[in-house]
Parts: sequence; C-alpha cells; structure tokens
Amino acid sequence: MLAALFRHTGSAHALWTHIGFSIFAAIAVGIAAFILRSSEPYSNAGRAMRTLGAWLIGAVTLQMVLGFAAWAVVGDDYGPDRVVMYDELATAQGPNTARTLIATAHQANGALLLGLTAAAWAWARSAASRR
Repeated sequence: MLAALFRHTGSAHALWTHIGFSIFAAIAVGIAAFILRSSEPYSNAGRAMRTLGAWLIGAVTLQMVLGFAAWAVVGDDYGPDRVVMYDELATAQGPNTARTLIATAHQANGALLLGLTAAAWAWARSAASRR
C-alpha cells in the first residue's frame, strides 16, 4: 500500500516508510527461506520446501535489486512522472520507458514474492500438521 501511495501521490514519506518496512520484510523472508532450505531432502514435502526456499531467496534478492534500481532511476520525488489520473490525460507527458519497466518489474516480482511466501507458509503448515 505504501508503494502504491507513493506511485499515485508522489509522497516521499510513503516511499521512505516502504523502504524501511521492506528491509524488515526482506530479513524475515530471508530467514524463512534459509530455514526452508535446511529441510530434509528425502521426502516430497522436504524437497518442495527446499525448492520454495530457493525460490524465495532468489525472489527476495531480485526484489531488493529492482527496488534499488527503481530508487536510483526515480529517486524520492516522482513529481510529474507519477501515475496519471483520468482527468490529467489531456496534458500528461509521455511515459519514461526505463522507469516504467523497472517499476513494473519491481511490482510484478513483489506479487510473485507474496505468492511464494504464502505457498511456503501453507506448505510448511501442512507438513507440520501431518507429523
């Protein structure tokens, strides 16, 4: 929500809060991913958790790289390059392709990361309940 607030309003406060929370989220996901990677490799559940852990490590790493790239390209002042609202279409500037591609990749990878985290949680919970 903070990233969307920044994207739509250009609020630097929303951006810096998003960056701060992302550091804690990356640490938490990283810890969970390394725990999943230490699952035993001899059962289907263990192999699935190890695979999910590897995917989480890759996704969180890519997310941080894309986040730094987005910050380097956009900075903390979106200004006139923020999302154009319907009533501004007639006077809007054309999109900046690099900014658009980096921001879209960061947003899409964030959705992937959320999905992988939910899948890992559900799989680990299911495996724990079978014990």
